[in-house]
Amino acid sequence: MPANAVLEAALRAAEAGWPTFRLGYRQKIPLPGSRGFLDATTDKDTLTTWFKDRNLNIGLATGGEKRIVILDVDDNHGGRDSLRALVRAFGELPETPIVQTGNGLHVYLRMPDNVDIPPSAGKVGIGLDVRGVGGYVVYPPSIHPNGAVYEWTSEEGQELALAPQWLVVRGIDHHKQPSYPAVAGGIVIPLGQRNQAAASVAGYFRRFGFSVDQILSQLRALPFESPLADAELKTIAESIGRYPKEHDFSGSQYGLDITKLEQEM
Repeated sequence: MPANAVLEAALRAAEAGWPTFRLGYRQKIPLPGSRGFLDATTDKDTLTTWFKDRNLNIGLATGGEKRIVILDVDDNHGGRDSLRALVRAFGELPETPIVQTGNGLHVYLRMPDNVDIPPSAGKVGIGLDVRGVGGYVVYPPSIHPNGAVYEWTSEEGQELALAPQWLVVRGIDHHKQPSYPAVAGGIVIPLGQRNQAAASVAGYFRRFGFSVDQILSQLRALPFESPLADAELKTIAESIGRYPKEHDFSGSQYGLDITKLEQEM
């Protein structure tokens, strides 16, 4: 019987202390019915159960105890040129793990201990996104929607280099951000910010074609400090569900119209 490369990769990540979770078949979005990166774990029994299905993609939760931050270089939007310009200005990137994605690179780095870098798009440079605290990336050997396999271009397990100063400075959001109180399991969404957070999450999943019921299941999994009434969550899901979807999603087959999927991760 051929080896299950997906399971083996998830278990190796767990050994390194890197928490992973399930993505859909050839998808960059969480498996329907799951809680996305909130499910991320290093528990080997859980991972073994999940990834018996070798068709699933793997998501890696960034941030966390290992302080993982990813520089996402998007070749389709000028990311490689932006990175070259930054290298000319500030020097070469340190030696660190790199993954070839379906449309560019993921450069794996470590955040300084005293700085939390949030996810951002285009803030560091054109075609350069950052996945930090509260984000995730697609993890090798997942399959990109275009059929390409995510592959390490460096030795897997190589130590993460400290993120260069230019990435830290440009990646930090200098605008005032809400402060979420810490709990044992991570962060919670406090009173006064629950509706905004729910609408934002609902919009994200509607964009990928989730139905109202599928959006509602994702909203129910959000870590609210005090739960929103289910009727209120349903109202948000129904309201966002009126917007046109950008991609054609089929929950029963975990299918996505990959010819229209935007290249985002």
